[in-house]
Amino acid sequence: MRVRVDRETLAAVGLPEYLGGDKMMDDFCIDEDAGAAYVTAHRENTIERMCLEPDRDAERENVARSPFDEDLV
Repeated sequence: MRVRVDRETLAAVGLPEYLGGDKMMDDFCIDEDAGAAYVTAHRENTIERMCLEPDRDAERENVARSPFDEDLV
């Protein structure tokens, strides 16, 4: 999910938007220049790149190997 915020008050503006996901994600890092978030799913030992645009979940890609291998360590 994402929600816009007022830059001065940091209050939410509008309703949250669904970005996608079908896993229990644990953490994330946002790359605004690339328009993507890198999300982790610790239970599945993966790192995925997700588009920050709503309803574009199909553009998600695995960037740290799945299934788990030593490269992830």
